[in-house]
Amino acid sequence: SLGCAVAFTLLIEDYEKQRPPRFHAVVANAPLIKPDTRPFPYPIAKAIGVLMVGVGLGEFYPPTRGVSFAQKYGNQAFPLNTTSSLERWLRYRDHCHATKDQGFGAHRGLCVGDPSVRFTLEMFRLCDALDTFGQGPGKVSTPVLVQIAGEVEGSDTRVQNAATVRFGSEALRNSTTTVYPDSKHNI
Repeated sequence: SLGCAVAFTLLIEDYEKQRPPRFHAVVANAPLIKPDTRPFPYPIAKAIGVLMVGVGLGEFYPPTRGVSFAQKYGNQAFPLNTTSSLERWLRYRDHCHATKDQGFGAHRGLCVGDPSVRFTLEMFRLCDALDTFGQGPGKVSTPVLVQIAGEVEGSDTRVQNAATVRFGSEALRNSTTTVYPDSKHNI
């Protein structure tokens, strides 16, 4: 998930600035190293995003993404959007409905149907930085347990598992990967 990408970015920042690591260990559950951008190849998805932002469509959903609030947070959405328990889904759904019209700065509502194109481009930038670090000589020493859902060479529908495994071996000195082939994203 995106939280793992942020945590890895902090670990890399500490490594590069020669600071003591801020974490003693990390468990990365289906971490976002490289998103699954199907039906578009990753470079094409990035180019579409740049083009959309360039013509003023940065606040829209990327092609093939985005649903209405009712579709994402209606009662019928539970089996489609989650592998969580029904109780957890109901709490999440109720929280989204309670904050639907609440203001958060210039934004209205806490829960959205999907990330905007502008947000997606920032996510791509973060993923590219992780990939660049993984190709370099450095390795983060903090122990990391990486958990992936689905097949190693496939996708969990949100992230590309092969990129995650490669990051673990190339960028992390002390990494263990656990594969849950019958699971979905967010294991």
